[in-house]
Amino acid sequence: MDRRSLERAADYVRSWLAYRYPYSNLTGYVVAISWRGEMIVDEANGQADVVRGSALTPGHIFRVASHSKTFTATALMQLAEKGRLRLDEPVVSFLPWLSGHRDRRLRQVSVHQLLSHGAGVTRDGRDCDFWQLERPFPDAAQLRDEVLGAALVTEPNLALKYSNIGYSLLGMVVEEAGGQGYADYVIDHIVKPLGLSFTGPEWPGRGPAAVTGHTRRDATGQRRPIPAVDTRAMAAATGFYSTAAELCRYFTAHMCGSGQLLSDASKREMQRVQWHVHNPGSELHEDYGLGLHLEEVGGRVTYGHGGGFPGQITRSMAEAASGLVVVVLTNCADGPASEMARGIFGVLDFFERHHEPARARWKGLEGRYANLWSVRDVVGAGARLVATSPDTWQPFKQCEELEPVTRDTWRIADTSSFGSAGERVTFTRQDGVVKQARFAGMSAWPELHWADVEKGLVPRLPPTGGRPSKARGAGGNRPAGPGPH
Repeated sequence: MDRRSLERAADYVRSWLAYRYPYSNLTGYVVAISWRGEMIVDEANGQADVVRGSALTPGHIFRVASHSKTFTATALMQLAEKGRLRLDEPVVSFLPWLSGHRDRRLRQVSVHQLLSHGAGVTRDGRDCDFWQLERPFPDAAQLRDEVLGAALVTEPNLALKYSNIGYSLLGMVVEEAGGQGYADYVIDHIVKPLGLSFTGPEWPGRGPAAVTGHTRRDATGQRRPIPAVDTRAMAAATGFYSTAAELCRYFTAHMCGSGQLLSDASKREMQRVQWHVHNPGSELHEDYGLGLHLEEVGGRVTYGHGGGFPGQITRSMAEAASGLVVVVLTNCADGPASEMARGIFGVLDFFERHHEPARARWKGLEGRYANLWSVRDVVGAGARLVATSPDTWQPFKQCEELEPVTRDTWRIADTSSFGSAGERVTFTRQDGVVKQARFAGMSAWPELHWADVEKGLVPRLPPTGGRPSKARGAGGNRPAGPGPH
């Protein structure tokens, strides 16, 4: 991806996310994009705490929950490289108390099986109401009792059986093989070597402000704040905290050739498909490696992880081939972090495919146009323009294509059958600036002007002082026509 295309994509992402926030019904979100280790976008929209009304910033700390599994897997791969353990070694070799388990199958479960979620271990235990703060997360003794009291749910090596309990056990393996506490090990061998200042295995409750998690909206449309809690013995599965920018640095370090954290051979093993994700009704292409969630997005093969903590939903996706990392952090229980991350990759794909010509006829005409029916983003796409809706987390999934007829007239070349295919789009300029566009006969105005139109502060069609000036391009998006259908 060339830098100019990346910069155009970043500009669009900033504008789109700022536009989306007031309509999203979310408390807030932070989005970061890095490219080959360079921060390209690090933006925040919304509130860190709805009760206090404090503004969300890129520097706010989030509980990134199951991102913790990537740190735990990295620790175990480091220990394997040092000869302190083998991935095929039974977990009981490090946790001898498992030898007394009534389910003999568990005694043979290997480190690798737990890493890949292929051991058949229960997901969260028989009483997991700690996820909704009905009781504290288990301590080490309680976790041990939980494991000893539960048989395997499925046969090992049968399928992907996601397990927070399994990764909590792996945290104990890190302690035994590493010769120090889990928190000390990951800080000494992962966090500090990368120079991460706002990342760790359990939020200590001090330092830069952490966001407040929030519930889903209730029937009255209100959200309630959720207090911070300690994950105790489950930190290896779900305890980590971080910022969007530091997660970009962390996942960049996992790219082969970075020379950080692990050998390239270990990184490839972590990123190799171990299991396909079974997700009934989903069209997503998802797999799981060793501590990494793998997903194909628009032909891009990505690795990373998601996280769900009480009131905080997060997602990180990295593509080694391009050096891109996308991180989305939200602070509400229904935050669409994964949808947003996929949408951002869709934006990156669009601008990568459509390079800006040296003498683009549409220069000066890109922008956001609004009227009673819709808002359209008009974006240059090579020699053409496209028009799309910013009112979705997949803005470039469906677009109208416009081709030039004259300098101030464009033709809708490709759109839905319910749209206005073949019809004209014309533009009116005043002092060289587009003040109005007519999409197949229906007027729309630049977004800021439209706000004044709605208030009746300005006429719908600004005076032009004569004939409209010749514009160099324009466009609009109305895949389903100008009105109801």
